[in-house]
Amino acid sequence: MKNKSLFWGILLLTIGLLFLFKGFGLIWFNWFSILRLWPLLLIFWGISILPVKSFIKFIFSIAVIAVGVIFICRSDSYDFNYFSFNRPFYHSYRYSKDYDDDKDNDFDEELTKQFFYKTLDSITDKAELKIEAAAGFYLLEGKTDSLAVINTVGSTLKYKFFERDYENKKILKLYVKDKHFRRLNNKNSVYLKLNEKPVWDFDFDAGAAEINFDLSNYKTKSIDIEGGASNIKVKLGDKYNNTKINIDSGVSSVTIKVPESSGCQINSEIVLSSRHFQGFKKIRRGLYRTAGFDEKENKIYIEIDGAISSFNILRY
Repeated sequence: MKNKSLFWGILLLTIGLLFLFKGFGLIWFNWFSILRLWPLLLIFWGISILPVKSFIKFIFSIAVIAVGVIFICRSDSYDFNYFSFNRPFYHSYRYSKDYDDDKDNDFDEELTKQFFYKTLDSITDKAELKIEAAAGFYLLEGKTDSLAVINTVGSTLKYKFFERDYENKKILKLYVKDKHFRRLNNKNSVYLKLNEKPVWDFDFDAGAAEINFDLSNYKTKSIDIEGGASNIKVKLGDKYNNTKINIDSGVSSVTIKVPESSGCQINSEIVLSSRHFQGFKKIRRGLYRTAGFDEKENKIYIEIDGAISSFNILRY
């Protein structure tokens, strides 16, 4: 057996088994977890050039595959609780030591807390929220009488927030101060409250973040999601009659909940990804619709362009 054939054979076997087991529901994981396993490529390569018999190389390779699969499943075994809003809300906005973010009795890190808000004037009926997430956890946790209220708490990232008027619409933008900083292992959390009166557009540059937005009580006109190694959960409502969602992601997990009271259409171009479109009928390749789509007064249009990701569109 040639070393090169062994290397590529084991790699393709691993990817194929992951797709197969996930498709049959035997295991569950988010595809972005595979990013953490890139050192396995070096390990497989090293095994392929070892001066030992091919049988021994095969045993080593199988052992490495088993360790990798166990790591993926265990790393994603915790429950995100899709639309849970039990996270703490912070009211102190200063440098604070002895803060136990993960409730493990480990008080060894200093966190920075920030507070941003924008008041709502009487003429604002359209608004847009842009988020450049980079990393961390982002939660929409309720409504406010202001236009927007944002609290951040974290150990690494510092945020900036600004607003401007454009074509009779308020544009709000939250972004990381140091755009060159991309540390994935951080304890940064952002908690948002938005006013329910305006018609909202959302633009998420998710990076490697976890985003959990319950928009069921908001008039949502559009959502643009660009994600890489991200975990995105969005719950939509039926407060607006024509909602458009555009998803462009790689190595991500995306879950969208849509109400049964609205008609929904999915147009997808998906490569090397898993999909679960609950309550949808396939019209043709890449096109799916819910029953009675044309008769529904409110409609949701979802465009998906993704690779090596997990896409779940669910009805509720």
